[in-house]
Amino acid sequence: MTTASPPSRGGVNFPEASLSPFRFVEPRLRGDHRRLLHDPTLLVAGAYIDGQVVAACDDVVDVRDATTGEPIAAVPRLPSHQIERAIAASARAFEHWPLLPARERADRLYALHALMLANAGDLAHIVVFEQGRSMREAQDEIAYAASFVRWYAEECERVGGYLIPAPHARWHQEVLQRPVGPVAAVTPWNAPCSMVTRKLAPALAAGCTALVKPSEWTPFSALALAVLCERAGFPPGVVQVVTGDAQAIGTQLLASHAIRKLTFTGSTAVGKKLAALALDTMKRISLEMGGNAPFIVCEDADMPTAVDAALVAKFRVGGQSCIAGNRFLVHQARFDEFTKQLADVMRRIVVGDGLHGGELGPLLRDSDADRLTGWLRSSSQRGAKVMLGGNIVHSRFLEPTLVSGLGPDPGCELFGPVAHVAPFSCDDQAIVAANSGNAGLAAYVISSSTSRASRFVSALDVGMVGVNTGFISDAAIPFGGTKESGLGREGGRAGLDEFIELKYVRTAVSQTRWRYAAGE
Repeated sequence: MTTASPPSRGGVNFPEASLSPFRFVEPRLRGDHRRLLHDPTLLVAGAYIDGQVVAACDDVVDVRDATTGEPIAAVPRLPSHQIERAIAASARAFEHWPLLPARERADRLYALHALMLANAGDLAHIVVFEQGRSMREAQDEIAYAASFVRWYAEECERVGGYLIPAPHARWHQEVLQRPVGPVAAVTPWNAPCSMVTRKLAPALAAGCTALVKPSEWTPFSALALAVLCERAGFPPGVVQVVTGDAQAIGTQLLASHAIRKLTFTGSTAVGKKLAALALDTMKRISLEMGGNAPFIVCEDADMPTAVDAALVAKFRVGGQSCIAGNRFLVHQARFDEFTKQLADVMRRIVVGDGLHGGELGPLLRDSDADRLTGWLRSSSQRGAKVMLGGNIVHSRFLEPTLVSGLGPDPGCELFGPVAHVAPFSCDDQAIVAANSGNAGLAAYVISSSTSRASRFVSALDVGMVGVNTGFISDAAIPFGGTKESGLGREGGRAGLDEFIELKYVRTAVSQTRWRYAAGE
């Protein structure tokens, strides 16, 4: 048996940090997690293959509550023959699912959307259990996840094709839009519900079948969605969820010629490995990977706007988001003002159990705590100043932390509740610093000048920019980045196109039609 939860840890203290001002909500033991749900059947202890639950067996992953460390349930470490069974079921279902009229596929997505809203409370609880978010953020996560289902339900009937003017009257030319085929979707732990629907909904709308591999740390949101898909009327094999060893399952899925596309969200290192494997069978791929987002506060910034946007961009999901602000570049004339006001609002963040009022939950894994505390130690040795926070309490809760003194680049993607701030002297310097490195997912610019903001938008080498806001996500946008932040887009029409193949057809028209068109 393996475990997907870290053991208890001791605290880490940085004497140079301010005396901790944070309110901490102690984790409360849950007991049987199912008893906290209105519908206990949504918490599935198994994989979901071909319309059936494959229960946990001797070889399992024991998934634990991110906040309390208690066992939630076990899911099976599926052997290779069960993965092959799931692949075969996806292929069989693909023989029929895309032939269903688009309106009927849309009806099933609308039904899924309604079921998600009707069960939003239980789905939010599951997110809190396995990922550790606050209840408010978990509720936002479910609403965001459901928005993808509705958006793509509305797009179902817009998948068809188009005509191309022929160079001669004897021909008729058209392009057909067809689903790419069975899809493998590998999803991360930090948004365990919305990252599934952001891939699943467009795939289903296009007519693809989908085999989801969620993170072994957070499988239950994906499994609950599979249950709701069954209730919404999706046939067996159209939506499946496999659990177990990520590397073994990913390798098997990518080796299969039946799987025609991979869509992945996760680290850049893992995404590169999956992309290399996908080449062996020439699979279509979509990759959404690391961020290292710059957050730029210009000299003319409205400070309340800057602080509010920084709070959202940095501390939503506890900073454990690919689009989280990672490098806070602040004009030197406003540096002291910004850091003071940001520290003031950070002190009001409640740390602790998200089910009982905590706003900032735990780091999910021991490795995350080790990585961030190690970075804080090494940064302090290099002259960084921990201005606020810096302590780990009750195992894996890291206080909101503010650090300065390292220059424009902290040296890594922090991926946690740590805000690194550095001054700049002119816009050109900020642009150079922001464009440094190999990531290019998102950036944020705070400025009261439309022309200045436009210049930054044009110059920043990223896929998405938030101007005077820290919140940029929406179901309708083309989510994705440049450089090593990924390939392709998720969300919006661009996200639907990722699951569509084009088939060109030229038809010779009859002699009679040709002569009539030629004016004979």
